[in-house]
Amino acid sequence: MNYILTVLDTVSIQKYIFSTNKLQEMIGASELVEVATQEWVYECLFDLFKENHNLTSRAGGLDEQRVIENEALGLQAELIYAGGGNTLLLFRDMDCARAFTARLTRRALIEAPGLQIAVAHLPFEWSEGSLGAKMIDLIEKRLAQRKLVRSDAQPLGALGVTMPCQSTGGPAAWLSAETPPRRISRETAAKLGLVDRHNARLRRTFGQQLEGVYDFPQDFDQLVPFERSESYLAVVHADGNGMGRRVRSIAMQAGNNRTFINNMRAFSTSVRAASTAALGAAVVALARMNPDDLSPRGKRLPLRPLISGGDDVTFVCRGDLGVSLAALFLEHYEQAVLEGLPRKTDAPNEPIHPHACAGISIVKLHFPFSLAYELAECLCSEAKQEIPAGEDFSVLDWHFSSTGISGSLEDIRRAYTSASGARLNLRPLRLRPQPYDVDGRAWLERVEPLVAEFHKKWSGARNKVKDLHEALREGPEEVKEFLHTYQLASLPALIPGVNTYVDTGWGDRCGYFDALELMDHFTRVG
Repeated sequence: MNYILTVLDTVSIQKYIFSTNKLQEMIGASELVEVATQEWVYECLFDLFKENHNLTSRAGGLDEQRVIENEALGLQAELIYAGGGNTLLLFRDMDCARAFTARLTRRALIEAPGLQIAVAHLPFEWSEGSLGAKMIDLIEKRLAQRKLVRSDAQPLGALGVTMPCQSTGGPAAWLSAETPPRRISRETAAKLGLVDRHNARLRRTFGQQLEGVYDFPQDFDQLVPFERSESYLAVVHADGNGMGRRVRSIAMQAGNNRTFINNMRAFSTSVRAASTAALGAAVVALARMNPDDLSPRGKRLPLRPLISGGDDVTFVCRGDLGVSLAALFLEHYEQAVLEGLPRKTDAPNEPIHPHACAGISIVKLHFPFSLAYELAECLCSEAKQEIPAGEDFSVLDWHFSSTGISGSLEDIRRAYTSASGARLNLRPLRLRPQPYDVDGRAWLERVEPLVAEFHKKWSGARNKVKDLHEALREGPEEVKEFLHTYQLASLPALIPGVNTYVDTGWGDRCGYFDALELMDHFTRVG
């Protein structure tokens, strides 16, 4: 039997969500992406095909017994999976596929202005081909081509009687309910209209972890509620390792088409559960901190998830919590078990755990958010480059900026060099030491304890810290002179029981610059 395999994917969701400095607009934009790729999909299937699909209700849920290849059931559509910004479906024929995509994209145009959805279809003969191979071809070739050749949406330019939206720059349609009110476009109004819905979703998802006491912040100022001379926020972007490779392995190694569908669903569900559980662990850790270290206003946690539920996660938090929360997220993410994947031939009963990389940009509170997010994304990509072929472990990288950000990450890192051109930073850091660890380039058990020791013993000695900074930049001989001046036998050990770095501060790289940079901007969580 011939069917139509259809994939829908949101385009440039990062730009759609993060092109503003208003947290509530980001919250609403995130919710619009969520509902467009899930709830509206369910509703369109019911509206068009009544009961002739595999959903159990308009709120979602799949009936595994209702399969499209069972001709007696007369299904016109089968949802394979939905979420994380994309959707995969099988339709009875092209008319069904086009009717569905027309209805969904029309709704997106009306109710989610500015959100772009790309669609690709591919005919498929059930009894003669591999559905997994077709999916790879559809996503990597046809959908990718659609994204490349599609025209960017061109906003209507201002007419003589219009004024620009203060967020998007498009024509303003309303005044916001804020005080003082802002001019806002249809796109901004649609985002703001779903803020309460997203808040309710988060409370349902993390209600147990919030313990009935705390809530999430609604504004960036609520992330840093204390009176401080310097207020920072951290943007954390985490991305699962090798997810495309894992999907390809499911597609290519499934025994038959129905097995492929079942495995893809199991994999998608387990990835979503992994990121949700890891975020939940971060919420629990914050909720159990000393209340004096949290917000005294309204019991709001200094953390706000913005993108979650897929293989990539973005959240924003108070600046001094960013690195610790990112590491905590990675720790718990690794504890999850991925389902639906082909088992290892040498260990068929061994569970498969995911790993991820995280980038953390720590910036002033009202720094342009889109730039801070872009930097976090670049840092995450940089972290992934640290993983050798054939290995898999979690890595994190951060950048702390007390002023602004200028140039690319490569330009920024070029400033992290000594007088001789050697690298001052150990970053990116593995989450934990690997068996072959000889350089101390790991967060847990290495740099994190060093940050704590510097903070505990040196936080009141500003001149001492400044002098060590300068000595490290000059090189090993200057560090020896520093130790002599301050009558120190050595620097704290980066690797317990190993004297690497302690006499000169240097190996192939500087062992202490990262810890010194964080010592006044770090609070341990968990």
